Amino acid sequence: MVIVALLLALNIHAFAENNYPSPKQEFFVNDFADVLSYETEVKIYRLGKELEDKTGAQVVLVTIDSLNGQDINEYANKLFEKWGIGQKDVDNGILMLYANAERLLRIEVGYGLEGAVPDIKTAEIRENYIRPYTKNDDFDSGFYNGYAAIVNEVAKEYNVEITTDTSPSPGDLNKEQRNTQESNSQDGDLGYSLLGLI
Repeated sequence: MVIVALLLALNIHAFAENNYPSPKQEFFVNDFADVLSYETEVKIYRLGKELEDKTGAQVVLVTIDSLNGQDINEYANKLFEKWGIGQKDVDNGILMLYANAERLLRIEVGYGLEGAVPDIKTAEIRENYIRPYTKNDDFDSGFYNGYAAIVNEVAKEYNVEITTDTSPSPGDLNKEQRNTQESNSQDGDLGYSLLGLI
């Protein structure tokens, strides 16, 4: 009986460990829930890459289909650590995690950026830049605007200017256009916070 319980516990732990995806090559945008257009993914990637090039800080957007019963706070924390978001010595990473089935968003901020992007700021970004769009299922505009707002806050902290266009993205490409563009694309262009329903 004890052996069965132990094996069950090990299987549950193994499932939890395997439930975390590996980052995509583009790293800054990982749309596993498939809620973003190709155009928006490219714009997010370019923003994230410019920020990293100028500051070393990393802002990463991850969408997943479901938490499968896991707590989003624990999931975000584990994914943040597993992917090593930000520079290890200064902990200057931010993770935007969206679980589609639960419609939950978590913004996990590394300790090195908590002064620049505190809880009150992430709540403001969620309510003013993300939720007005995502409540109507416009994930392209919501996540792009939220991502751009976070990038701008981090850039201010480092006293750098982001030159990549941060205007809202309408996300008007349909799925067939997106799949065609993804297959034809050859270039590489592509802490703690409040939790919220979106």
